[in-house]
Amino acid sequence: MYSRTISASGIVKFPDKILIKTLGEKIKSTGGLLISNEVTAGFGRTGKWFGFEHYEFSPDIISVGKALGNGYPISGVCVSKAISDEFCKNSFRYAQSHQNDPLGCAIGIAIIEYYISENIIAKANETGLYFSKSLHNLLEAYNSDIKEIRARGMMLSMELYSTEKAEALYSYLLEKRFLIGLKQNTIRFMPPLVITKNQIESLIEHIDFFCKNIKI
Repeated sequence: MYSRTISASGIVKFPDKILIKTLGEKIKSTGGLLISNEVTAGFGRTGKWFGFEHYEFSPDIISVGKALGNGYPISGVCVSKAISDEFCKNSFRYAQSHQNDPLGCAIGIAIIEYYISENIIAKANETGLYFSKSLHNLLEAYNSDIKEIRARGMMLSMELYSTEKAEALYSYLLEKRFLIGLKQNTIRFMPPLVITKNQIESLIEHIDFFCKNIKI
């Protein structure tokens, strides 16, 4: 089973935990492999090292990228010991025109070490909870405009009832120099993990002003 433990390309939704657990158990019982795509959700984006850690789900293969290089193009595939042993035993052959880049590997190692030494995952989770609480406060204040808040770590979305109002809010925030995402009636927030609470407060203040003063 190939799984993304989050729908990140647009509206940001999280699969049901019971669904993921049940599917994983069923596939494991038949000898299948579980693959988790962590290219977007990995490296602290959801408040944990990997998105699958929010579920009772133990993948055999994990794909990683994006945050691994912090802007440098590098990706990787992690496999369980059982699969690694099979590769060694049966001579797994794979080649491409560019691989094992020493610069990319050095960057990836340095970034992982920095994550650990600076406790980035825990800090991102704490700030993500603050961000989520702030958005939920807006939901309580403007529940006639805001339909739902979905959040996990530093991956958040705010669904509005009106697509027109969501588009207007998106344009307003861009004018205020906030780089966000828009998909239909949903605003997506995926800030850097090192965003500060002051920066979050500034964003919330602008959303609050928009909801209070701009009627569509």
